[in-house]
Amino acid sequence: MIFETYKKMFQVLKPSNVEKFSKKEKGTIKGGITVYFLSWVVWSILTLAGFYFGGNVVTDSMETVAGFVGLGGLIGLMAYLAYVLLSGIILQYLYAYLMGFCATKFLGGKGKFEQLFYMIMLIGAGFAIIQGLLQFISIISVALYYISLFFSIYIYYLMIVAIRKTYEISTGKAIVSLIAGYVLSTLVVVAVGLVVLVMAWAFGAIGGA
Repeated sequence: MIFETYKKMFQVLKPSNVEKFSKKEKGTIKGGITVYFLSWVVWSILTLAGFYFGGNVVTDSMETVAGFVGLGGLIGLMAYLAYVLLSGIILQYLYAYLMGFCATKFLGGKGKFEQLFYMIMLIGAGFAIIQGLLQFISIISVALYYISLFFSIYIYYLMIVAIRKTYEISTGKAIVSLIAGYVLSTLVVVAVGLVVLVMAWAFGAIGGA
């Protein structure tokens, strides 16, 4: 079953398979999280290998997370990997929910959120593994930039196909749902961040009083 899941991660990179899976696969929240976890395992192995062999895998975001938790080296890297796992699931859930909300409430869609969440996780999983592999072989830095740019654009195209087939709406409405979902998700994340900052400031002020 695990092998079949990995196989689907790459099969879904073909638009026609996105359409097929959006209708035939019975997507669930648990299934989506499982897909994300399996891709995260492979991505983490590639990242750890790159770190071990001294490649260019350690990105600015990784150093930021490691520094934030006050750790360094391998322990900091492990903290980063855990952060990617948890934040990825939460953010993808939020994105999928808001995209589905826009598609069903405002654009006449009829599909289920669980199906879209599963499809987005499935689409992102294959790209995550490819990205991890590209990072590992980042000696071809110039080509890597353009390859990554292509995949960054292509993944949005596949997500539009998934939204269109899952909710049975037009391509234009799927694009609107995609954009609206990301905009609303960004606003939610910013709002939560502001609340956390205000609470931290308030507790700090009380503690210093």
